[in-house]
Amino acid sequence: MTAIKEQQLSRWRDWHCQTVPAAGDNGDWVTFRNARIWPEQGYKLLRVRRLVKAGVRNLADPGLGLQRLERLRKLMEPTNVRSMPDERGLAEWIESVARSLDQDGSPARTWGTLYDEARKASPQ
Repeated sequence: MTAIKEQQLSRWRDWHCQTVPAAGDNGDWVTFRNARIWPEQGYKLLRVRRLVKAGVRNLADPGLGLQRLERLRKLMEPTNVRSMPDERGLAEWIESVARSLDQDGSPARTWGTLYDEARKASPQ
């Protein structure tokens, strides 16, 4: 990588401007560095809407559409910015959803779905 490209990437990584629309109904934005993209396809419970309800922050708005989210993910790759949560972050998200389900008094079937999807979402 050329020195000029590395310098440009460095500036991009340090950019703290809120540039990514955040999931939720409040019109918030999140910084490029803090944005997380959750591939909610294939999940019934671990959807962005449920994650936001559970208090998970910094999720990119799925309303951007699959193509834009994929472009955002590709922009993050060369800058070493994580677009998905790491194992610890994912565990925290799942714990937040579990607390939310408990507060909602969710039935056993919903808890079973959470356990199945937590296993599916966890890195092997």
